Amino acid sequence: MYGTADTKQRFDPRFIAAALKNPDGRTLFREICLPGQLALDLICSQFIAFLSPLSEGSVLMASRRVRRLRLLTPMLGGCLEDSPWPLRIADLEEFADRWADVEKQTESGRIVVQRNRELEEGLSLPSSLVFQGRARLPSRELLPKSLRRCLPLQRQACWPRRAGSLSESCTKCCDPRYPRGQSSCFAKPWTFEACCTPDNLTTGWAPAPPDVEEVVGPNAGNLWPELLELKEELKEGCRVHSFGGGDLHPEGSKEERWEELRRWLAAARSLPKSAGGRQRLFPELDLLVSTRACVGPEVEVPWFVLRGQEEDGPASGVELAADAGAVCGPGRLVAGELSSQPGRRVTLPCRQPPADPGLHKLEAYGLELMEGCQLLEGCRQRGGKAPAAAGLPLSCCREGNLQDVEWRGIGLLTGELRTNIAHFARDALWLHLLFGGNTSLAALGAGSDGLDLELALTKHAATECLENDRCVRTGRRVINEMEQFMEEVAIGDITAPPTFHAGDPARLHTVCFEVAAQRWRPWAGDGHAVQSFRTKALKKCRIKDNGMTRKIVLIRRDSLSRQWRDESLVKKHVQALAASIGSSFFAVNLGKLEPCQQVEVLHDAMLILAVHGADLTNMIYLPMGAAVLEVAVECEVEGGSVDTPQWRGPGSLMNSSILQEARAMWKQQDAAGMCPISGATNEEWLQGYPVSQFAKLARQANLLYTAVMDCSGSVCDRQQSADGVFDRGWCTGDTKKRQFVEVDIPNKLIPTLWAIFDGYLRHRT
Repeated sequence: MYGTADTKQRFDPRFIAAALKNPDGRTLFREICLPGQLALDLICSQFIAFLSPLSEGSVLMASRRVRRLRLLTPMLGGCLEDSPWPLRIADLEEFADRWADVEKQTESGRIVVQRNRELEEGLSLPSSLVFQGRARLPSRELLPKSLRRCLPLQRQACWPRRAGSLSESCTKCCDPRYPRGQSSCFAKPWTFEACCTPDNLTTGWAPAPPDVEEVVGPNAGNLWPELLELKEELKEGCRVHSFGGGDLHPEGSKEERWEELRRWLAAARSLPKSAGGRQRLFPELDLLVSTRACVGPEVEVPWFVLRGQEEDGPASGVELAADAGAVCGPGRLVAGELSSQPGRRVTLPCRQPPADPGLHKLEAYGLELMEGCQLLEGCRQRGGKAPAAAGLPLSCCREGNLQDVEWRGIGLLTGELRTNIAHFARDALWLHLLFGGNTSLAALGAGSDGLDLELALTKHAATECLENDRCVRTGRRVINEMEQFMEEVAIGDITAPPTFHAGDPARLHTVCFEVAAQRWRPWAGDGHAVQSFRTKALKKCRIKDNGMTRKIVLIRRDSLSRQWRDESLVKKHVQALAASIGSSFFAVNLGKLEPCQQVEVLHDAMLILAVHGADLTNMIYLPMGAAVLEVAVECEVEGGSVDTPQWRGPGSLMNSSILQEARAMWKQQDAAGMCPISGATNEEWLQGYPVSQFAKLARQANLLYTAVMDCSGSVCDRQQSADGVFDRGWCTGDTKKRQFVEVDIPNKLIPTLWAIFDGYLRHRT
């Protein structure tokens, strides 16, 4: 017998019996391959079965082997079940018991064979002394992993027949607790892959990793080049204008625009009523202004501008919208605003108006895009000539006459739904801008010439009835706590003007406003305007402004759609990031909070993280320059389609004239090369200014914004419109209704958060 120190020991029954009586001896047995010794004893005891004739010496040799086997068996009973040992311990014990009477000890102490009829010298070994057990190899899958790595032996030459140390043992060297075994055991050509049996015999071992592997770094293959671009944009920062003159000079520009509005209104109102009204867009003032704008008793039909008999009537609302980029044109420049600078990977806040502010596009949704129509008794036809008796070649006529019109003063058209904050906040910010001083309302004519000011509800009065069965045609007003809060903040301490309900069923005649004003882009104002709204909200809630602090807010969704697939994983990773940068971290359900509680939890945050949804509108309560990361789902390219939900009009039926005119305009602009590829998408996973409304809000609020995109639902295979114009509207609705967003949290979302903190927020908090 060889020990681990390559020393020989006599391993007979007397040695075993003596060794078991002292601790050093028991330690020795732990260094010996006892199962191998047991197997060797069994084989040697059966060797005499092949001898003929038998001799007393051969029988005694076999008996000694069995006697040693009997001593070793109890030591192995508890461990052989988890080994490749093929024999049952019970069979070995029964076999050893049958050999118990073969030997006897003489008076002199000599061991001799005890003669009997079955065991006589010169005869063969009796069957009772032959091992009768059956060998059954256990399944490899049932063996411990440490043994599977040695069965079957990958290369027998790897392991010496006589191991002199444990470092020459397969089970030690291929120990599965080490990913690639114990490195001290291996050297070329005897590598881990060559000597250790794969866990999966079919696939084998994966290639060994290099000793030095650059996983992340400037030479790591740039796994996410988008992140490198994000860091470069953060490093470069916002490029501000030098204000050396030119169109972007802010001084006096707003006053000039207000004066321009006054002159235009005076000229338009000086025309006789028979000449009809006029329409014009004032981008820097956030106004789309119409004179002599009317609504008939049919609330499902859009508003219109009175058209006179002259050929130079008012421009169509859709034409104005298309000229401002609503279809697929470039949009309008708004000079002198303090807003963020849109970039490829991030929209960056600016300390002064940016040198490259980008263009703004009119958005049709929520607006009344008015067509020039003439009031005419007996008008039953639309889209052709009026009745022959009138003799007027009209493109649009409405039932009625000028004598029956009820004239009102100034109407501020608020055309958004009142069902979630993302809609009514648009009107609130616009009203805040208008009521923030006397200049704007005075320029519209309020308080002069007897013109009274009213709020005119459009979509609230009409489309809610048609779409959501929430009719307000009775004149009642549905308002929730946050809407009321935002309206009170917007209007401030002045008395709120009365409200005109466009859908009042008691009204059976046409109502016209001398002046009707709407916002023209989704979000009015700039960083100064949004911050002044925030300041008024803090004052109303009696919250002390703490400025920007190291605080991250995860906005949770209480909805059946666009959920995190594993919100706990998101929280776990963001929590680790927050702890590493010394930031507090809150996960909030804003829909469960009172308005002032929502303001409180967000007003001092440096960053909010949220999946696309209305709650992102609450970014208006963030301090100037804070960051927003949206998990966005809208991957279409703006202008690549004419979407039904955007163009149906707030008070118009589906497939109305507004939508048809927008489609015709898209074809015209597409033929002129102004539109992107029909149905085009941008599926880059990191975008600084996607089509999301919240990207536009963050830009206006002068916040940092970026979006990690989920474009897994961007393919649109719905039936398109009959005229061939791409309509993604209902596909977008399907995308937004998906239960989960698909985002790589550890490899994309968290690195993006870190890049924003490290490259921007670290030195601002």
